Amino acid sequence: MTIGISTAYFIDHSKSWDILLKNAKKFDFDNFELSVETPAAWLPVIKKSVMDGKARVLSIHNYCPKLENLPKERNIFNGYLLTSEDKEERKNAIDFTKKTIGVASELWASTVIIHVGEVTLDLSGRSFVRYLEDFGVNSRFYQAHLEELRKTRATSAERYLLTAITSLKEIVTYAEDKNVNIGLENRFFYHEIPLLDEFGVIFSEVNSKNIGFWYDVGHGEIFVRMGFMTSHKQLLETYKDKILGFHLHDVRGLKDHWAPGEGELDYSQFEEYFSPGTLKIIESHPHSSSNALKKSPLLFNVKDRIKD
Repeated sequence: MTIGISTAYFIDHSKSWDILLKNAKKFDFDNFELSVETPAAWLPVIKKSVMDGKARVLSIHNYCPKLENLPKERNIFNGYLLTSEDKEERKNAIDFTKKTIGVASELWASTVIIHVGEVTLDLSGRSFVRYLEDFGVNSRFYQAHLEELRKTRATSAERYLLTAITSLKEIVTYAEDKNVNIGLENRFFYHEIPLLDEFGVIFSEVNSKNIGFWYDVGHGEIFVRMGFMTSHKQLLETYKDKILGFHLHDVRGLKDHWAPGEGELDYSQFEEYFSPGTLKIIESHPHSSSNALKKSPLLFNVKDRIKD
């Protein structure tokens, strides 16, 4: 079983790839997922460290390298949407995703993790977090807000899903030529794509061995806590034959990306889905403590961690 760490934990405190690599080795990590914050200027140095055997890049999070000159009111995580009804934006989303796939191919990374997109709504996902925190998942206020979201999303979800499929068909064809897998990540908010059944529609329509399921355990836990899913098994059992890898981090309340073991998650519930070849990426953010991060690999089976 291959385990690595996202560069997201280190990148804010690393002025160069060499410094990041040095910092990561203090935690005994040499397998990585490149995060969306990775600067383009670092890529030649990263490639050299990979070729020299000093590091291994297992996966890359779209978009990479870091997006610059973003559209107004967008960030590096949703800079361009594959579900956009604006033709120019969707073209940019596809082109930048292909660029990420090219980076993965150059660095011998097996998988690119993609945020598929969203159903554009006036209702804010953040407002549901506030309602849940203020009233609780079983309150009539929260349930009424949730029902409104479900109805509103359902009225336009199909056309955004079809746009996503059109985008993904082009992307996966490119990925096949580059021998790179595309992992579709389960998301944090209900208006995002794909929901449970939508994964199945995409896998059916984009029929390729190079597209699969990437499970973020923190996002899954938030979905359970917000009442969008009854359990992690709803997704994992349904798509267990398509799993490419996992983002592993912990959850406190409704805040995720803590180091594994630093929050409230029971990781034993995921063990049956860790098969040989499944990538496991610890995706802790800087608010995690260094001590917790050092201990976190002990929660997983790392005896066969790849070193070559």
